[in-house]
Amino acid sequence: MEARGERARGRRALTNGTKTRGTKAPPWSWDNLPLPVVALDEKLVIVAWSSGAERLFGHAEKDALGKHVDFVLDEGNERLELSGEDTESAGWRRIVRCTTRAQGSITCEWLGHRKGAAGAPSATVWFIRPLEEGDAALRLHDRVERLLDTVLGNMPVILWEVDHSGTFTFHDGRGLARMGVGRHHLLGKNIFEVYPDDVTRDIRNVMRTGEQSHSFAEADGRTWESWSVPTGEAGSVRSVIGLSIDVTEQKRSEAELRARIDLIERQRHVIRELSVPIIQVWDRVLALPLTGVFDSGRAAEVMEELLERVCATQSRMVILDLTGVDVLDTATANRLISLVRALGLLGCTGIVTGIRPGVAQTIVDLGVELEQIRTFALLRDGLRFAMRSLEAPRTTER
Repeated sequence: MEARGERARGRRALTNGTKTRGTKAPPWSWDNLPLPVVALDEKLVIVAWSSGAERLFGHAEKDALGKHVDFVLDEGNERLELSGEDTESAGWRRIVRCTTRAQGSITCEWLGHRKGAAGAPSATVWFIRPLEEGDAALRLHDRVERLLDTVLGNMPVILWEVDHSGTFTFHDGRGLARMGVGRHHLLGKNIFEVYPDDVTRDIRNVMRTGEQSHSFAEADGRTWESWSVPTGEAGSVRSVIGLSIDVTEQKRSEAELRARIDLIERQRHVIRELSVPIIQVWDRVLALPLTGVFDSGRAAEVMEELLERVCATQSRMVILDLTGVDVLDTATANRLISLVRALGLLGCTGIVTGIRPGVAQTIVDLGVELEQIRTFALLRDGLRFAMRSLEAPRTTER
């Protein structure tokens, strides 16, 4: 009796504006409005029911008050938000399948308005408009439903929603088949109980901060890319709506590609070491035997590697042995001279050995000046000179 009295007082306050005991009700009433009106509290319990609602749904006020709104909703409504927690003005809109006694299942447009009144709990007032075949709102609703059904039925995605406690209120999409489960498999289950913390950590953050997020997670043996969007604000998030896409094959392909790139890099490193075989033949003495065609590209590579090695080993002498070089063009000869000069700037002496007759003739014909570069016929001679040069300062010190 007390509960019914509260609902009655709530209905009077909602229907009559701010009417309380000892005040006169305003001249208007919901019963005079052209649209059926229903008011719901925070738990979606019916607290007000106009005569228009009685005519539309076929239920008297005494039968409707105190019941959950599911009382007049079609069972096909898989996801429904009529609590009105985020409504601020009239026009908050929902397209809902309803059940009536006379017509059976019909589609209605619910327009919400958040309303609180003295003597009544904070409630959401809904103005209900039945939609006829061909109505623009119904056509738009049907189109959106078709688009959504097409996406969820044909793409490897999962569309889901959890409420503020983590309970699934929507769970659908073709991606569920890759998990080995059917549609709506997790409805009513709590995501924090179904999945470990490393999977749900991002959702907890969204609920705490009220900010959207984009993340990757491993679940059910698959890799999922997810976008999570909160409804409400930080500290009062009502639910989190998410879209998850199975990217297992993409991640596997990326991993294979990275492995191939790493392999190629390792192979390139080995080839570079073989093509630029820098050998430490004595304390602070490096030797670089060159073979084959010594073109401009290879000369640049040699310079980079050799200068780095000189700095790393604090070498004083570098022997460039050209015994195995068959061809030397003008640009490469100039690069060779530049290399020796660069060595000098590092405090290192460059020595050239093993110049073959053909290469020597080419150098002369090209007019390349080598007078300032120490040259020897044999690698052995160059090594002997390097060793003596390094020993001389030590003998002087003694």
